[in-house]
Amino acid sequence: MKLEVKHFLVVTIALLCCIPFSSSNAIENELFITDYQCNKDREIGGAYLTFAGKFGGEITKADLQKYSKLDIHGCAHGSKIYQLTIVITKSGKESTESSKTDNLTRIMLAELRSLSKGDTFTFKKVKANLPNGRGSVDVTSRVFTIV
Repeated sequence: MKLEVKHFLVVTIALLCCIPFSSSNAIENELFITDYQCNKDREIGGAYLTFAGKFGGEITKADLQKYSKLDIHGCAHGSKIYQLTIVITKSGKESTESSKTDNLTRIMLAELRSLSKGDTFTFKKVKANLPNGRGSVDVTSRVFTIV
């Protein structure tokens, strides 16, 4: 009997040493592990905004004609945008427009579609509600350049 109790205690201690201790946040974040792994080489971190499937960089006029919705990836994948400002630089002149949704407004789309090669735009002050409804997050964006 003592030998069985001894074996039970040894096995229990061994298992406890092998099990990683984690908080509930770590368990929640496991849902987003694939986004993190896919983008760790970019060293983005946090929540980031994509437009036309891109996180900034070069974008074509054809992409501007096809897309009108913004997406959030990273740790807050699936969040819903409730505030954003687009900053458009056309021929050296800067203009801004704001929205309270993840769809670009008609004015924003018209401005984007009027851009020429070399013009840029970016999204600022982007905020989104987390998909679990427990708060909001600031969303990172990079500059897009028309090619």
